[in-house]
Amino acid sequence: MLARCHVALTCRPGVIDTAHEGQVDSLHTLLLGLRPMALSPKASPRKPRKARPRATTRPTAPVVTPEPEKTPDLIGVVDVGSRALRMAVAEIAPGRLRRLETLLAPVAIGLDTFSHGRIRAVTSEVVIRTLRDFALALETYQLKPADCLAVATTAVRDATNREVFLDFVQQRTGFRVQVLEAIEETRLAHQLTWRLMGERLATGRSLVLALGAGGTQIILQNGEDLELAESRSFGTLKLLELRPSARTVGSARRFLQKVVASIARVHELATVESVVAISGELHRLLVGLGHPSQPNRGICLDRAGFQKLANHLDTSTLKEVAEDSGVDISMAELARMAFEELRAFTTPCSPERVFIPESSMLDSLLLDATLKSQMPEQVDNDTPVESAAWAVARRYHISITHARQVRLLALQLFDGTRDMSGLGERARTLLAVAAILHDIGIFVSTHRHERHSAYLIEASEVMGLNPSELARVAAIVRHHRHPFRDIDTRDLGPLRSRERVEVLKLTALLRIADALDTTHHHRVVRLRVATTHEELQVIIETQAGEREGFADLQRAFCGKADLLEEVFGMKPRLIEVLAE
Repeated sequence: MLARCHVALTCRPGVIDTAHEGQVDSLHTLLLGLRPMALSPKASPRKPRKARPRATTRPTAPVVTPEPEKTPDLIGVVDVGSRALRMAVAEIAPGRLRRLETLLAPVAIGLDTFSHGRIRAVTSEVVIRTLRDFALALETYQLKPADCLAVATTAVRDATNREVFLDFVQQRTGFRVQVLEAIEETRLAHQLTWRLMGERLATGRSLVLALGAGGTQIILQNGEDLELAESRSFGTLKLLELRPSARTVGSARRFLQKVVASIARVHELATVESVVAISGELHRLLVGLGHPSQPNRGICLDRAGFQKLANHLDTSTLKEVAEDSGVDISMAELARMAFEELRAFTTPCSPERVFIPESSMLDSLLLDATLKSQMPEQVDNDTPVESAAWAVARRYHISITHARQVRLLALQLFDGTRDMSGLGERARTLLAVAAILHDIGIFVSTHRHERHSAYLIEASEVMGLNPSELARVAAIVRHHRHPFRDIDTRDLGPLRSRERVEVLKLTALLRIADALDTTHHHRVVRLRVATTHEELQVIIETQAGEREGFADLQRAFCGKADLLEEVFGMKPRLIEVLAE
């Protein structure tokens, strides 16, 4: 067996708890879904040949030097959470992710933010001392704070003095802490859960709850289709209202019942078959109560086991729960509140099984960094961001077939003009999302529906897009219908110059894609782009029975090609050919 290493770093005024793995982390290896490299087949034996006269010189066989094995990349991640600061160091190599060290220091930033609205100076000093100790640990791996991915969640995001706090941290420690938007937390939770339990969730309806101290992420999945992905600004620490009492638990239950009822009015929760609850406090409590935690799945409770746990928590005092599980009072309190959240969401469906995996924000960050470094971009199928966009689109009952056709044509246009546009893969994703959501405003009104689409997008959460990117998608959609001369560039005012140009180029492509399906008859099978000295030719392939509709496509194309000519400086021309 590989040895475990345990390190304790003294952190003024307290001590950093540690949980270190010195062996390959099988959980993360499974998450990556990577298979061992296939061995090259052995060379077949040669047939004996007749002897030849011996030459005075013999050709020397070329010496093949095997390529050296790639040195694993070291990565450090830091989570500035509501209740604790955590850091992990891991090495990423093809086929594996090896966790080298994990550090934890209890620093309750959330107590400041949720009660006073800001992070106090005394708490900031504790954060600084802790992060400096983290930096000392990084030195043993020849890493610097600036090399680490450091993120903060609700406690920093909601603080009124967050900018001052972040600048203070960077100046004193060297860590550049990024504040995660709530919907980004949802994306990370969804990504980790799908990697952990994708096979178990691929069929039927499932509900994923990430029960944080300051916020709760709610994800509803129907097989591989994402139905709901949103973040709510309540968590275990907020629900406790900082005053542990039976009255607080009762008021939290009533609040949660209202939240669940509002979601159930739009989404069918009664048919949910399985629930996944991500909560480190609840997992640790259950382990202390004797529930076995299995690798890569965590703890699984059937209906009887769930009810038995509920009865135990309802009939025991907080002190008794802490003593029975071997955790401290504060953790028992947070774990019981996490269970209250879990119970509220499972009440409408009474699922067959509830999973509580052993996972954390550090796991999510390490997985995300690994996927970004090792896995190629998806270009043909829906990306996770697009799946989240489809979940938003379905709320407004759009024409799915039209949206899919516009997305397909828009991306083919993007790929055909990539050399001219100079746009990257992220811009391609924004175009795909805009194509999916361009008609959601019809839910409000068919008159000037592009305006309604834009403000619905701005008011929505698309998992995987930050607010700036969502604003650019809204700007693209806002101008996908009316003539270019009517585009008010003041709408693009908040954007930087480079972003304005990107929006105009993507808008031009979306306008053409929408025009080529103006009748919603999906006449165009595929398209490609060719250029001459003066023309930008859009060559569309249609089926034999659809050629009579070319005049309609030509009129729609000419009506929306003005912006394409403006941004690319070439006269657009539509050409039809017969699909093979």
